Amino acid sequence: MDKIKIFLIEGADGVGKSTHCNKLANHFNGLVHHVDGKFPNTLSAYKFLISDLIAKAKSTEKQAIIFDRGWIGELVYGPKYRGTTRITREEIKALEEYIKRQDCELLNMFIYNHPETILDVYKTRGETIAEHDLKAIEDIQEAFKKEFFKTCNDFTCIKTF
Repeated sequence: MDKIKIFLIEGADGVGKSTHCNKLANHFNGLVHHVDGKFPNTLSAYKFLISDLIAKAKSTEKQAIIFDRGWIGELVYGPKYRGTTRITREEIKALEEYIKRQDCELLNMFIYNHPETILDVYKTRGETIAEHDLKAIEDIQEAFKKEFFKTCNDFTCIKTF
């Protein structure tokens, strides 16, 4: 069996991460795991989760694990909503090394989109538009880009339209 590919798909809310995750899962016969605000976002929690997902992938002959948001999202949204992050850049580097030691291939992907398009996504979801003005959307996308490029050694950037 080839190495299991682990995709980390990051980007602001409404940018198209879930759409890309589902397409990758179909293409690579993969498992999608959505990391939400309830996940502990600690190094030990991620190691446990990754080990569990690798075991599931191997037992079901899946070729990929796709994270719909993950550790980079914690660097952006943790300080925004809790005033602090639960994982550091150094711990993320250790996590990436841990993944490589599991004989897996890590692919980091950053997705961004036009703020107007993201605003349309919010409207489609029925979210209050006042919470998401264009400047706030631009700011959060810039925060993701900054953290992503500061933290990841290897990455792919995708712009959606």
